[in-house]
Amino acid sequence: MIFFKKLTLAVMLLSTNVLAANFSVDLGSEKRDVGYYELHGSDGKNNVVIDGALEGNSNQASIRETRRFDCSWGTIESVRVSMSSPSENGPMVRHDIYFFDNNLKIVAAKSITKFDLQWSQPQSIENDVCERKIKSVEYDGISGSHYIVDQETIVQGPFKLKGNNDSAIKFIRNDALKLVIENNNSQRIVDTYNSLNDFSAHVATVFFMTINGVPNIVSLIYWPQSSNNTTYKVYAYAYNHLDKITLNKKIDSDVSLDTNKSPETQYRYKNAEALRNYLREKYN
Repeated sequence: MIFFKKLTLAVMLLSTNVLAANFSVDLGSEKRDVGYYELHGSDGKNNVVIDGALEGNSNQASIRETRRFDCSWGTIESVRVSMSSPSENGPMVRHDIYFFDNNLKIVAAKSITKFDLQWSQPQSIENDVCERKIKSVEYDGISGSHYIVDQETIVQGPFKLKGNNDSAIKFIRNDALKLVIENNNSQRIVDTYNSLNDFSAHVATVFFMTINGVPNIVSLIYWPQSSNNTTYKVYAYAYNHLDKITLNKKIDSDVSLDTNKSPETQYRYKNAEALRNYLREKYN
């Protein structure tokens, strides 16, 4: 099935530099019951067409943002194509970001999926492109289309690290749930929460709190094993202005905050308010 409807172009220029190329998005052909979009770019001399699969039940995609920035080896033009589809956790929004050099050759691409409509530019992404830490697209000979190798699903965040305005934390999911910290230069994994009895880890809440005079990231992680059997554990991480993050061992060993260790049949700290009150009373 071929779609010919032209999509509305929604472009916001966030740079004072004028882009050298013009970009637009069309709906492409459907292959094996999967819809596709086509990203077109032209600078009057060079032309590029990249196709990508639509997200879930999406039937449209649009350009939401273009940027231009300089690397030591050349100028980069980036285009963010966004699409959304419903999910049990609310709208699932996927952002495919493509990076081109002055000859409209694609040098990098990254796909980011979020479960909210708010977008914030990943702090390290431009540096990662310049340092060639992000791969380009690859071609799938079976479907006859391109796909983005570097994919990331953000389930919570990013949240600015309180007291460290140049840094942020986020929870991402690929093979497992992971807590990640990023700044303008890089991002790194702080902790990984693996499956428990084949059930994936989830984030119930995360907040910042001073414990014993030291700023901490506090997160409540849970594993829903059945309708009446859920495992909970609280993780706290002390941090400083240099982005040094260490596990708070006192919180980690507190049996009241871990249903695998607590003798209580009903866990009491399932939301931020209850957890804050407990930590404030016991540790402050």
